[in-house]
Amino acid sequence: MPSPRLQPTPLVAFQAWHHS
Repeated sequence: MPSPRLQPTPLVAFQAWHHS
């Protein structure tokens, strides 16, 4: 799994927004 900091995948972005 690539680092979300270097490669913000749609899933990571969605989860981050959902946790906001």
